[in-house]
Amino acid sequence: MELIGLNASFQAVRVLPCTNIQWNRKYYEAGQYSIQLFASYWDASILYIQTVERPEVGMVQKVETEHSVKGDFVNVSGYFLEGMLDWKITYPYHSSTGNVSAACKTLVASMLADTGVTVPACADLGAAASFESQGENLGAATYTALKAQELSQRIRLEGENAV
Repeated sequence: MELIGLNASFQAVRVLPCTNIQWNRKYYEAGQYSIQLFASYWDASILYIQTVERPEVGMVQKVETEHSVKGDFVNVSGYFLEGMLDWKITYPYHSSTGNVSAACKTLVASMLADTGVTVPACADLGAAASFESQGENLGAATYTALKAQELSQRIRLEGENAV
């Protein structure tokens, strides 16, 4: 799997030749990844990791250096973009009844309006249900509501930055 490091503007910085890749997509929660590469290939301007082979984009959240007999390495890990949903707390109280995916899209759109994340116009899936949340991480609340109907959510890049 070929990984590409992206900067804060989601522009490609460089291809990352990794010695180890763990790419764990999850359906009912934000997935995570971890990679290891020689330190000489790492660039500190890289804030996101993307591959053309998978739709997920990883956020660089932890960078550790390692020195061993085999050389100097960098270990990078983090969550996929869906992890951003947990940066927001559902407050004040949110309650809705109706299509659960529509309710989740509306809540995500209103709470992430300041982040640049937009919710695409697409058909709503699932059946009607009540949805209530207060004081929860947005991601946990929406994943729980969607899981009850075997649905999930994903944040992906659009436009010129998508590969």
